[in-house]
Amino acid sequence: MTAALLLLSLAAAASTPTPREVNEDTRPAPLREIGFDQRLGQSLPLDTVFRDEQGHEVRLGQYFGKRPVILALVYYECPMLCTLTLNGMVQSFRVLKETPGKDFEVVTVSFDPREGPDLAATMKAGYMKSFLRPGAE
Repeated sequence: MTAALLLLSLAAAASTPTPREVNEDTRPAPLREIGFDQRLGQSLPLDTVFRDEQGHEVRLGQYFGKRPVILALVYYECPMLCTLTLNGMVQSFRVLKETPGKDFEVVTVSFDPREGPDLAATMKAGYMKSFLRPGAE
């Protein structure tokens, strides 16, 4: 019994990181520059101006206050995660009896400044076509 406890203690001590291991950032250099800042309890800057899919200036706040809002921050030419997010949203909306644009708002903002209104309009048209519910535009 004593030998088993000693082995467990030695194994636990061996797997406990040293202070150097805890503080050392072993991520590749580009990943060390990426961060995540939580802003829990803070409001969105609703006075922020964007361009919609028609090229008109719109304030973020004009989409809030009437109905619930789903806000998706993506970029349209994303090869993986953003596309999965948008496709998943459309699949989720299909099973709802509520309709986007009528019962709730969907606001999709590209965080890539190179993506303009034309691409946004093309993406919206494609997703509306696959959604198959009139009036959701």
